[in-house]
Amino acid sequence: MPPFLYKEFMGTTYIDVVNDLLTESNEVELTNSNFGSAVGIQKFVKNVVNRAYMDICAYKKAWPFLAATNSNDNDPFAGNMSIETVEGQRWYLLKTGSTGVSTDFGKVDWQSFFATTEGATGASAPYEYQTLKFISFDDWFKFRSSDELWDAGSTDPQYGTPRFIIQSKDGRYLGISPLPDKAYKIYFNAWVQPTKLSAYNDTVLIPDKYIPVLLDKARYYMHQFKENEIQANLARADYKNGLNKMSLDLIGEEVKSFTDDRVRYT
Repeated sequence: MPPFLYKEFMGTTYIDVVNDLLTESNEVELTNSNFGSAVGIQKFVKNVVNRAYMDICAYKKAWPFLAATNSNDNDPFAGNMSIETVEGQRWYLLKTGSTGVSTDFGKVDWQSFFATTEGATGASAPYEYQTLKFISFDDWFKFRSSDELWDAGSTDPQYGTPRFIIQSKDGRYLGISPLPDKAYKIYFNAWVQPTKLSAYNDTVLIPDKYIPVLLDKARYYMHQFKENEIQANLARADYKNGLNKMSLDLIGEEVKSFTDDRVRYT
């Protein structure tokens, strides 16, 4: 698991949350040894905790605790991720080692790209610094591609200092315009995709102070399953209030809307 922002505030594990809910329901708690083989109500509680967890993670793709890596106090640049360009190479996979959309970043801030020769292979002072402007693939193709030779092996390649960042059609690659004339470090902000909790000791990425929000959403699903509409609505209201505070605290945005995920029983 990569390092995440707010990790100093995190420590709650999957089994911690599950057992909190089991205790509330006067059910037998799970142990480390039987967690993986849980059945019945214990398995159901595991499932609703996971569902609630993924709901919260999916609500904002740019939660700080989903940042791809920590910002570094010694890093003078704003981006928390970086790649290094190669002379004459246009396209670069955003997430090194990713094998498809399921392992790509969950979100990339296309307005955060910054290029510098500082720290790049073979570079020496004085260094170059350049904020990169975003341009869509269609606009690049329409307005700039005819002025930039595509073949890096051309006898007259039009290389230069990067000025624009291009998003590929599938969103998995970044393009550099014009073709880089040497190595540059490209910094940008990105967030990972959350993954379901599985092992008993999997860490819940949500900071500890907001675990009650997770519990409220899981309670909602439990009461909904038991057809206790009054308790389900109370838990849902608590969840909405908690999620709004969490969003304001961590991102500075109020919750604007909620999906109505209630189930009607007949």
